[in-house]
Amino acid sequence: MSERLREIEEYLDRFATKHHITREEALNYVMVKLFEEYKKDQDKKEEDDGNI
Repeated sequence: MSERLREIEEYLDRFATKHHITREEALNYVMVKLFEEYKKDQDKKEEDDGNI
């Protein structure tokens, strides 16, 4: 798992540098995007479950 975390940290560093933001801001951005995707998937699942 530590290798995967290292990959994620490297990605956040590259993302932060590319967008001229702090690493914390990059992490917040990524977490918001992940949550939006999760919420969209949950809404779709609920919609599909309601149509059975």
